[in-house]
Amino acid sequence: MCWAASTSTPSAGGSATWPVGAALAVAVRGEPAGVPPIGVVAMGRWGGAEMSYASDADAMYVVPDDATPAQIAAAIRVVAKAASLLRLPGALELDADLRPEGRDGAMVRTLGGYLSYYDRWSQTWEHQALIRAAYGAGDEDLVAQFLAGIDHLRWPPNGLDADEEMAIRRLK
Repeated sequence: MCWAASTSTPSAGGSATWPVGAALAVAVRGEPAGVPPIGVVAMGRWGGAEMSYASDADAMYVVPDDATPAQIAAAIRVVAKAASLLRLPGALELDADLRPEGRDGAMVRTLGGYLSYYDRWSQTWEHQALIRAAYGAGDEDLVAQFLAGIDHLRWPPNGLDADEEMAIRRLK
């Protein structure tokens, strides 16, 4: 995989795309061969293109289903290094707390791992959070596959049922 910043043009609210992509490119240089492609899913204000100077960048990290445990470990190191590079004074804070299971969840998951979690265990509030999910940085194809796999949760074909509507009202 080529570890260059994405060629996608970020919107004003999605301006974290280039620095996150550049941080990933720098972080992967310190790793021996074997880092799988990493897709960064922008969440929250970043995914919704609503960032301000005070915003952090909510993110989730996805790797291919065929990534080995050693490759996933390498991806975790790369993500941690990229986050530390961006944590420099005046830079950007990457926040992965919107990932499945929050702070207790895996920092990096396979595409299938994410889709399985969301299909089996996700709650209405998580579906609502996914509405803002968008391409953030890294492997665009992985993020596109992730977004396609969660679309039925973000935009239910038959709309929301009464329980989901009630859960959303409780969120407000």
